Amino acid sequence: MAAASSEYMIYHPEKLRLIDIFSVLILRRRLSSSQFVEFHTDETKLGNVALPNLITIITLIIQKILALLDLPLRLLGQVVEFILNLVSLNGGILKLLLHIITWKLVIPKKDSAEYRSILGHIDGRLALYNYKTSSSLGSFIPKLGPIDTANEIRVLDLCMMAAKVSYENQEYVKNAVNNHWNVS
Repeated sequence: MAAASSEYMIYHPEKLRLIDIFSVLILRRRLSSSQFVEFHTDETKLGNVALPNLITIITLIIQKILALLDLPLRLLGQVVEFILNLVSLNGGILKLLLHIITWKLVIPKKDSAEYRSILGHIDGRLALYNYKTSSSLGSFIPKLGPIDTANEIRVLDLCMMAAKVSYENQEYVKNAVNNHWNVS
């Protein structure tokens, strides 16, 4: 069995500066002398370590750009999610305008059972498929053993719905499990 190597190189893109990128690209400075790289290697191999290549630099630049876009994209996602919930809770765009005029506007609350994520708006289905009455392609999916033989809940459908609902808030999950899936 081989011994564990004590050689490593860790990139810290949060410490990457514009001057580091230019010094590595233009001056061909070694990454081992940069502040955004942490490394450990034997002194005999120091000549070959951390030679910069274009893919490494492009990757670090992309990571730096994504880190800069983190907050604006997060805020944009929250605004889009709020607007989707505002429109859906008020019954659509026309009813939203009517509710604004009549002062009956429903403001979405993030911790309510009606508040859905963007994924919940893309796939609005909450109930499990009823395989007894369905003649669709879903009825040909092999049964991996029902959880509840009275309701004929299929494991594959339950796993898919559980994965989708895992992005929702706690009240939404409780509502889905207790009132729609009947597995509590």
